[in-house]
Amino acid sequence: MSIKNEVHTIVGLGEILRDLFPKEKKSQEESCKLLIKKYKLDLVCVTKGKNRSLLITERETVKHNGY
Repeated sequence: MSIKNEVHTIVGLGEILRDLFPKEKKSQEESCKLLIKKYKLDLVCVTKGKNRSLLITERETVKHNGY
C-alpha cells in the first residue's frame, strides 16, 4: 500500500500568494482557491494564530474559532 496524500507546510502564505498572483487583488480565501486550482491541491489550511484557522477546499471554506 502506498501513501498518496502529502502534507505541505507553507510559512508566510500571504507573501507567497502575492508572488504567485501579483496582479490578483483577492481575499485570502479567494487566493487559496487559486492556489488549490493551480497546484491541484485538495485542501489548504490557514492557521490564524492561537485560536483560529481556515480549512479551504475548491468547494467549501470552514472557519474554526478554536476551543
